[in-house]
Amino acid sequence: MKKLNKKQRRKKADRWFAAHGINPNTPDRNNDHTVLDLVPKPQWGKRDENTTTYDCTINVAGYLFYSHVTCEFTDGDGNTYEYEGGAGGIGIGDIEAEGLIYFGSEETLLKATTFGEAFIAEDGGTLQLTWGTSGNATAVGIGEGLGAFGGSGSWKKVS
Repeated sequence: MKKLNKKQRRKKADRWFAAHGINPNTPDRNNDHTVLDLVPKPQWGKRDENTTTYDCTINVAGYLFYSHVTCEFTDGDGNTYEYEGGAGGIGIGDIEAEGLIYFGSEETLLKATTFGEAFIAEDGGTLQLTWGTSGNATAVGIGEGLGAFGGSGSWKKVS
């Protein structure tokens, strides 16, 4: 890896932030220095054409540097599927959340192995689980803690 001095590293970081719509040097009215110049768009949204949405239940158990995740949903044919995986990252706590899983193709979603998660809760909280372009789940529930993790797992048909 090429060794860069501080100014070169800063220029490289500024290019990366600019490509992602973030201006880390511009404070907002609350003097927050992480202003998004572009509003992020989820990879799947409810209004996207051909998006399928089902109710789901997500459970996360965070162990400081690791987490365990399950996500369960029942499709329109009455088949119940569960994703189970482990991840590395940082965070601690637990959350049990009810929400929506949304995707373009159930077949593609059920082949997905890698995922990312983020949650924050104090009594109640929110959770985002993503399989990248394969699908996403957003939920609210009961728990305590916070974390961001990435890892892998697999889907199985429960019933």
